[in-house]
This record gives sequence, structure tokens and C-alpha cells, in this order.
Amino acid sequence: MAKFPCWMTPTLPEASMSKRLLSIFLLVSLALNAGIVGGLVVMGLFRKQHDLHHYQNFPEGPGSREEARFNPRDFENENTKALRDSFRVSKRELMRELAKGKINETRIQGIIERSITLQSRLERTLGESTLRLRKSMTPQEARDYFGRRAERMDRFIDRNQKDNLRRKPNE
Repeated sequence: MAKFPCWMTPTLPEASMSKRLLSIFLLVSLALNAGIVGGLVVMGLFRKQHDLHHYQNFPEGPGSREEARFNPRDFENENTKALRDSFRVSKRELMRELAKGKINETRIQGIIERSITLQSRLERTLGESTLRLRKSMTPQEARDYFGRRAERMDRFIDRNQKDNLRRKPNE
């Protein structure tokens, strides 16, 4: 039999855990394992239904899902897309010019004026396409679609106002 130094010699109370503590560890381990196995079983059973619900192919034609869902971009013309792209380019150009070490104020003012003009034209064409979209809807569809958008805008504004109240004035 090996000889252990005195500080490594196991004593009876330190060498064994109580039966009660072992039982508690066993029950906790069984509960965690049951939760994991149960979760895998539930995911296996309901995953197919989830996929069918979210990824099903709807038939084309009257009553199809694509007809029921309005995409405002469908009512945009090529001019709107070109204006959106040029406005984004203008904003990027302004940020790059502001990031430079030396400020060219006349160039920055020119970019700002061009950006304002592009934004104004973009807003006008977006407003016109939104009006065309509304004309194609029934009153109930318009109430649902534009009501949801208004609620989303309200939440966005509320969230930003709360964030602004939380910030310190120096931030």
C-alpha cells in the first residue's frame, strides 16, 4: 500500500460525500438531461410544422400570399430607385469629405445642397408611389398596412425619446 504525505491522507468525512448530497446531484443531473432530451424531441416533432408554416409555397393566382402582401417597393419606378441610390452615394460622399483631415467648406456645402435636392426629389417620388399603393388597396387593407406602419413609427420615436432622456447632456 502506498504511503501518502499526511496532508494527502484521506479521512473518512472528506473522502466521501453524503448520500443525501449525491442524491441531490443525481436529481439535478437527471432534470437537466430530461430537459435537453425533451427539447430535442419537441423540436423534432414540431420543426416540420414550423417549416411548413413559414416556408410553404403558395399557389400563384387569385388568393395567393403574394397578392395579399403589399410590398411598397413594387410601386416604385426606376426613377425612385435611381434617386435612392444617388442620395445614398451623396450621403457617403459627405461623410468621406467630413472625415478628411483638411476641411474644404465650399465642397462640403455643395455636397450638402446636392444631397438636400436629391432627398427632396426622393421624398416626392416616394410620396407619389405611396399614393399609388394606397389607391390600389381596399379601405381595410389600407387601415391594416398603414396602421401597422404608423404604430412602428410611434414605437421608433418613443424609443428614441427614451434613449435621449437617459443620455447625459455631454454625450
